[in-house]
Amino acid sequence: MVLNRYRKFADKITKSQVRFLVRIGIQPNTLSFIGLAFAIFAAITFALPEVFINSMIWSWVPPLLYFLSGYLDLIDGSVARHSGNSSAFGGFLDSTLDRIGDAFAIVGLMIGNMLWFGNKEINYGIGFITLTFTILISYSRSRAENEGVIMKGIGLMERGERFFALLGGFIIEAILRAVVSGYNPIFFPIFFCIYSVLCIYTVITRIIHSYKWLTGKVSIKYLKKHNISMEEYNKIKEKEL
Repeated sequence: MVLNRYRKFADKITKSQVRFLVRIGIQPNTLSFIGLAFAIFAAITFALPEVFINSMIWSWVPPLLYFLSGYLDLIDGSVARHSGNSSAFGGFLDSTLDRIGDAFAIVGLMIGNMLWFGNKEINYGIGFITLTFTILISYSRSRAENEGVIMKGIGLMERGERFFALLGGFIIEAILRAVVSGYNPIFFPIFFCIYSVLCIYTVITRIIHSYKWLTGKVSIKYLKKHNISMEEYNKIKEKEL
């Protein structure tokens, strides 16, 4: 929701890279698969904290791999549009691979016992709950929009927010482990619990919004904020009926 406001700014920053990729003939679907590969490699490094995050030499590898997966996800759509290769299947494939990458990242953190240090049962419990609600965030939106619900601005933790939150949290944890002598790794578990709560909150807000929309109880304030007239809203409702 928040990062969507900076989409135009991001497009400006990546404009030259997008043009280069179009010029050399890289297909957008290829970028999507490469992005997934980076996400899987990042997940492997998440699962091996004793090799990577606890190392002064290799602690930069996990966040770099994860960043590259997100960067390719950012530009593959732009490459598709600028090359004239946009397609419904391409959008579907990109979204599906994104979900797979998200799942790998969380599973990697679970295997690395990063989510609750010292207790594997709690660690895996938090991981599975977060993974479930991460999937539900995208599912709730697609299912609601299939029913005609407009989901603009609903929910804090869309994919961009989730990506940068995890990236930032992991970088801070890596720095703390590298710099603080005798550091007890408590930052990331606390951070991830907050992250998980926000994912749950996002799903709940989307369920509530869908209920209001489909029962004719959506607020006038929401319609005005997103430039949806009552006439347009009523037309959408008539189509649903």
